[in-house]
Amino acid sequence: MRDAISDAYGVRSAFAHGARLSSGQKSKFENRYGTPDGLVRVTLNFVRKAILISLLVTRTKKDLIRLIDDAFIERPAEDQLQQLLLPVSELV
Repeated sequence: MRDAISDAYGVRSAFAHGARLSSGQKSKFENRYGTPDGLVRVTLNFVRKAILISLLVTRTKKDLIRLIDDAFIERPAEDQLQQLLLPVSELV
């Protein structure tokens, strides 16, 4: 996920600053994401999931971030996060 978002940001930056993708960059993205528009599809899928989570999760942003952080180090927080995201995971 991090690589795809980084790649998408790189493409956005190139276009925003008036550059174009080289044929090598286009080939790299096609190899990495399967099709010429694969990076767009992957990125849009991340956006779709983020929108669903923001609509369906009833916690505040601050509480959700705290729970995510805690889930990395505490098993009960991890279980709580999984339960919170269960309805979302069925949609994505």
